[in-house]
Amino acid sequence: MNGYTLLTVPSVLFAITLAGCAHKTTQDDPPAVLTQSNGTLMIPQGSPLRSSLVFDTARTVARSDVIWATGSVESDPAHTVRILPPMTGRIVALHVHLGDVVRRGEPLLTLESPDFTSAQADYAHAITAFRQAKNTVTRERDLAQYGIAAQRDVEQAETDFSQAQGDLHRALAHLTLLGMDSATALRDQALVIRSPIAGRVTELSVGLGEFHNDPAASVMTVADLATVWLTANVPEKDIHAIHIGDRATAVLAAYPSDTLRGTVASVGTAVDTTTRVTKVRLALANPGERLKPGMYATVSLAGRPAPTIVVPATALLQVRDSSYVFIETAPWTLERRSVVLGLIDSGRAIVRDGVVSGQRLVARDAVLLQ
Repeated sequence: MNGYTLLTVPSVLFAITLAGCAHKTTQDDPPAVLTQSNGTLMIPQGSPLRSSLVFDTARTVARSDVIWATGSVESDPAHTVRILPPMTGRIVALHVHLGDVVRRGEPLLTLESPDFTSAQADYAHAITAFRQAKNTVTRERDLAQYGIAAQRDVEQAETDFSQAQGDLHRALAHLTLLGMDSATALRDQALVIRSPIAGRVTELSVGLGEFHNDPAASVMTVADLATVWLTANVPEKDIHAIHIGDRATAVLAAYPSDTLRGTVASVGTAVDTTTRVTKVRLALANPGERLKPGMYATVSLAGRPAPTIVVPATALLQVRDSSYVFIETAPWTLERRSVVLGLIDSGRAIVRDGVVSGQRLVARDAVLLQ
């Protein structure tokens, strides 16, 4: 047919239809959702991600770290006295019982001791020697005025008097340390041990008739519980955030509906090598002595407010053991960045490293970019 191919009418229509369909398919291709180049993600115009992603800004807020610790009530060491008898002997009277309230100077116990009897004898001998030496020096001075006594005898009498006076002071000082005075030093036949402070007997470890022979062992403890310490055991990793004067609250197991409030009075200077905790103490007023030594408490300590960068918790993307956020480096241009996190609280995450305040980031649906 002269080298030409004849197409029937149906064939021509079919060819035109195919060409038209091919042209329409090319025109209706959807735009790219996301493109990537050198680790940077770009969201092109028309991408459905532009309407799906929500952005927010990393902000700097003043925030206090809250540290939780266990604790217990203790008596104030400055107002707690362990009673140690100054000498061995037998307990012949107990004037108080465990839990009793005592006044300063009130008798606690009576001790019969050979050492006390010896101290009384030394004092009595010193009194006699002092009186004799005083009479002698007076007589020698009178005789010397009339030329009867030699000057050497007067000087010797004065020396003996000075020595007797020193022995008397020393013997009386010994009894004074035992709680006696010149009026009662020779009158009492046994040593009465009195309370050095007003308070309550919180420990008692001796019985009537017992022979106490260890001067280093206390027989009872008297504590003034008007003010007590609440001692919190703060982990070593958190101690850097605690300072004297920081606010603290506590809830005691004995009073779960009450919240105690105070401030940090002291921070321990050493870390316990076994438990890896440091003692942090709060001084608390104790009206009615409701707080008793040994009570268990849960303590929360609020550190001083410090500038902290926070981002929405929904901005975080977790990949294995690492956390990431997507930072907007230019309009609709994103960069995945690793972050070091702190606490996550109330829908906000503290970022220790990886984000600068003021940076825009994807706050929601960041998983769509993965």
